[in-house]
Amino acid sequence: MVLQTAARRHQHHQHSTLPQLRINGKNIAYVEKTKVLGIIIDNALNFKAHAQEKLKECNKKWGLITKATNRNHGLNVRSLLLLLKTAVLTKIFYAAPLWLKRNLDVYRNFWNKMIMKISGAMLFPQRELTEIALHLPPLDIQLEILTAKFMCKVLSGNDLLSSLVHQIDGANKSGLHEQVLSLKRFLLWKENKTRGIHNVDLVNPEYLDLAAYNKEEILCYQQKIWLEAVENRIMQKQVSQEKEEKLLGVIGKLRDQEIQLNRENSLFRFNSNKKTDSFMMDYIHGNSFIFGNVRGREDGETLCYFCNAVEDSPEHQLVECKEIQDATHQQLMNSWNTASNGQLIGNILIPDTGAGHIQKSFAERVTFLMDQHDSIEETCP
Repeated sequence: MVLQTAARRHQHHQHSTLPQLRINGKNIAYVEKTKVLGIIIDNALNFKAHAQEKLKECNKKWGLITKATNRNHGLNVRSLLLLLKTAVLTKIFYAAPLWLKRNLDVYRNFWNKMIMKISGAMLFPQRELTEIALHLPPLDIQLEILTAKFMCKVLSGNDLLSSLVHQIDGANKSGLHEQVLSLKRFLLWKENKTRGIHNVDLVNPEYLDLAAYNKEEILCYQQKIWLEAVENRIMQKQVSQEKEEKLLGVIGKLRDQEIQLNRENSLFRFNSNKKTDSFMMDYIHGNSFIFGNVRGREDGETLCYFCNAVEDSPEHQLVECKEIQDATHQQLMNSWNTASNGQLIGNILIPDTGAGHIQKSFAERVTFLMDQHDSIEETCP
């Protein structure tokens, strides 16, 4: 089989029909696409056929994983994240530096659907804040990290591999030029220099030494470019002002206190249930179904579901509501007071001391509030 790409070029230049190829007396057929080492190569060399095939596989696998899961029942957040990374994303990231960059848009709807399923959102949540809460970088950030790691291994490999990187870097046009730029960005970050990326000479042995990396360095670099990407979206006014303040507060705390997003400071636990996880995300986003309830006034003001105060926000229900100040309220207040100054939601997402008592107190408080809501609903005529 022969891809029609080269044959079409021949036809264009020679103004003739495609030549019939024969090897050992057998005719060789022309094809629109073919699979090599698991990668579908099409005649346009844009890998869209491969991207669509992997999307179908991911949708099928994700559907099986979440078949019995909704916002109240089924697998909790930590379990869904683990299965996503091991059973779904591995399909997308196979040979991803070769084909995924130009096909990221193919997975946009799938990614948004997956975020909503994991978070248990009823409404459309803010994607950036949800990803930070889940400790799940977006696809483009994960691809950048994967590409940098791959190119570091190629550069520090044998002479044949390293010379290939040098040739690509010196070529004016190359399909792998973006991959080399990812490598240079990572090396510049490790070098802690501010000079332009085009001044990086990969032949220099200094950069060969920098190509060796460890897990901690990769995680630090991933968080750096992730937060920068979120800030760029904020600067481009792609988020509302209310969400902008919350995001900037979380980003500022991560940077100022040099906190690394990891499993130790994750809001979600393996022993939690899906209903609690979903309610916690409601309070993080401020879109719980008991906010802005039907008892809102004609002037547009919303009333607290529990005390009828002219305020209805996560912070009010969690720490200010006078009607339901019980033991869970005091626990949360004590945990919050021991944390650094700042927004309550930011302290919950990014506690100062690892797992932090504030996250446990927050989960207990949310569970209590939702139980109180259910009790009120049951007693209503």
